Amino acid sequence: MSVAYKAGVAVGIFVAITIFVLLMKIVNKDRKLKTEYDEKQLAVRGIGYKYGFFTIIFYDLAIVVISAMGIKIPMIPEMVLFTGVMLGAIVMASYDIWHDAYMGLNTNAKGFAVFAVIVAGINLLSALFNWKDLAIYEEGVLQFPFMNLVCCFAFVLIGIQLFAKSIKDKKEIEEEED
Repeated sequence: MSVAYKAGVAVGIFVAITIFVLLMKIVNKDRKLKTEYDEKQLAVRGIGYKYGFFTIIFYDLAIVVISAMGIKIPMIPEMVLFTGVMLGAIVMASYDIWHDAYMGLNTNAKGFAVFAVIVAGINLLSALFNWKDLAIYEEGVLQFPFMNLVCCFAFVLIGIQLFAKSIKDKKEIEEEED
């Protein structure tokens, strides 16, 4: 990778973090950066973090075993690491979603849904542009731009779970009213 490419990636990460901070301020009803949770949500989120952490640990151990067996992983090292982190984040988010601890007390659910769609869409577009330029897969190895598909997949999966959870919650409320 050239120095210019690495600099572009660094600038891109900085821009993404800046946009993320701004969007989080918009997504929260009180325009604060920090999302607020009650005690139950904090306890559940702690368990979710634990499950996400252990997912990363087991993923890393699996990668070590696979590498020790001499099996070549068809990804650049950054992709291998990033995929593990995203798996941990998906596990944590999934646990939190299904135990009512994903959305904070001051989170605007519709705003968050728009945010998730935007993030997934940007990552999908970036992946498609890189796919067109054949930059995702070179010499039998997935390259850095594949991370965009991983991010897109994560946000789509989280979005689907949030949608399914909202349907489940509405049905439970309707059953209680009957």
